[in-house]
Amino acid sequence: MARFITPILLNEEIGTTENPNSFRGAVPVSWLKHPTVGKQHAELDTQNRAYQREKVCSVSWKQNILKTILSGSYARIPEIHIRVLRHNGTWVFELVDGQQRVVAVLDFLNGKYPLPKDFIISDENHNINLSGMYVHEVEQQYEHLYNRIMCYDVGCAWYENLTDEMTSDLFTEILNNVNDMSPQELRNAVLGKLSQYVRDLARPIGSNYVHPLFERIT
Repeated sequence: MARFITPILLNEEIGTTENPNSFRGAVPVSWLKHPTVGKQHAELDTQNRAYQREKVCSVSWKQNILKTILSGSYARIPEIHIRVLRHNGTWVFELVDGQQRVVAVLDFLNGKYPLPKDFIISDENHNINLSGMYVHEVEQQYEHLYNRIMCYDVGCAWYENLTDEMTSDLFTEILNNVNDMSPQELRNAVLGKLSQYVRDLARPIGSNYVHPLFERIT
């Protein structure tokens, strides 16, 4: 991880080897909303269910992420981990760790929740009341603060040429080795057609039907 890679340098770095590779870098929030490689549009996969925990983040938890960004203090959003993939000629960036943090920011930018009540920040020696504001209000009334959000750099680690097995190991044994992951969460992190089949039965998308084997009894 000698080079520090930003999105501008991605086009020069990825795709130069067939061996498993990793390097550190940072991405601005604006890139998370509209990812690119060079001038080519890319996709950011924030919904890979193998890396989702059962716990759903509350609005207040998401609001704290925005408070960290806007307050401009010493505190930083923890590093995210991105697996680089290539599908049908399109670059796909799969969030292996950091889904909840990224989704919290993107949900705010998409107007899904406001800033918290009683949220006042100090900016250039005067206070600004952002209580209860949605993103469009921040952009209209305090453009420089909207730009602060969009230009905020989130530290990241990039990984390329990782197999599904290597990625599962990265998630469970390295990135979450200090967390108390349940047996269900460990099984869920296994990638493959069989695990995807089980996942679709247990947590179907767009349907309320759950296979009787996976019905919750508590």
